Parts: sequence; C-alpha cells; structure tokens
Amino acid sequence: MRGYSVLAAGAMAVLLSGQALCQEIIVGGFPSSMPYSLTVRDEGQPDRVTGGIIKDIADELSRRTGLSFRFVFLPRKRMEAEIASGGLDIIAMGNPAWVRDPETLLWSAAVFEERMFFLTLRSFGLAIDGPARLSGLTIGMRDGYVFPELDGVSGYLRDDAVTMARNIARLQAGWIDAVYGSELDALYQAKEAGIQYTVHPWSPASSEYHWAVSRRLGETAELIVRTLDAMIKDGTIEKILAAYR
Repeated sequence: MRGYSVLAAGAMAVLLSGQALCQEIIVGGFPSSMPYSLTVRDEGQPDRVTGGIIKDIADELSRRTGLSFRFVFLPRKRMEAEIASGGLDIIAMGNPAWVRDPETLLWSAAVFEERMFFLTLRSFGLAIDGPARLSGLTIGMRDGYVFPELDGVSGYLRDDAVTMARNIARLQAGWIDAVYGSELDALYQAKEAGIQYTVHPWSPASSEYHWAVSRRLGETAELIVRTLDAMIKDGTIEKILAAYR
C-alpha cells in the first residue's frame, strides 16, 4: 500500500505540472500598437496579438518553458484589481513604483528601458537641449497621457493625437514642430513613415519596464521570472528590441 501511495503521489504531481503547462497565462499592461504589439481587430471578436515586442518575448518564454500565453488589453487603473481577482496574471510593462502593493507581485529584472525625448524633422533649425528651447513650439503628444516631467515648463503649445503614428504624420505635414514621446515608439513610427528626423539631446525622463507576475501562480511565477532574467542576461531581449529600432 505504501508503494501505491508513493506512485499515486508522483502521478498527481505530474498531473498538476501538466495542468500548469496547459494553463493559459493572461498577459496585459502594454500598448495595443507597434512596436509593442501588432494587434488584429475583427468585428465581434477579441483583439488578437500577432506580433510586436511583447509577443516576441512571450513566444520565447513559451519555447523555453512550455507555457502558453494569452493577451488582453485593460485600462492600467484596473490591472491590480484584475490581478487580485484572477482576471490577469502578468503586467508586461510594469514598474514597482506604479502599483499600490508591489509586494503582491513577483518582479523580473528590468526587461528594457525607454527614454522620453523630442523628435523633429531633420530640417528643424534648433537643438532642443532644455526647457527654454520649447518656447513658441507646438509639440505633438499622446492624447490621454500625463507627463509630470514637464510640469512647470511653459511657453509651448501641446497638441495631442491618439497615436504616435498620427503625430509623426502631422510632423511630416508641418502641422506641429516636434513630437514628444517614448524612444521605441517614436523611432519605430518615424522609420515606418520614412522621414528624415533628428532626436534631440534633452531627455526629461525615462522608464524601466519589468514583467510583474502574480504570486498566485506559485512556482509558475518563479519559472517565468527566472526565464526572463536569463533572457536578459544572454542577450535575447536585446536581439528582440533591435528588430524594432
């Protein structure tokens, strides 16, 4: 009987391990636009992520761990509640400073970092090297985004668009003088548009992005973070990012 009990316990462990591998890990917390995600929207169907930085990272995680990932788009203010309720397992572009209770999540090392900067057409005649250089300029920014690093800076006109791609198009058309945004987003869209551009020296802020995994996943959370950290150290993440720069 004792031998039977040991065998039964072993079989149960294998079963539970298999269940963990078959379970879909729900990933959110990233923009629904390139270069972060290539999102396909079919009427009446959930959004599908078919490419982009986050998908590439998740695909490599899946290859190394056997885990399966599914993507959702949620307002950032709902993410902690969704983590707590089980509706979300991972915040893919998170930072401990942005959540109320960071200890409830298991954090990877910084997966990548982005500077915030100003980008203009190459024909623009000035170097934006500090806040005084913004005086009299019309700056394209992302609608709905808050930029506390520019609090107290005056003399410029903020003119928003829904996407960085739209801001780049308006820059190309001469409707705005400069675009302010995150490094990967701005460079990707500028190159897609084929414009000749200048990145200016003043960078008022930057952000580190980590993968934050619900501790509810137990050993699976530890496996995800351990694998991500290995991908950072062995250069895999940098190779993924290089494809979008």
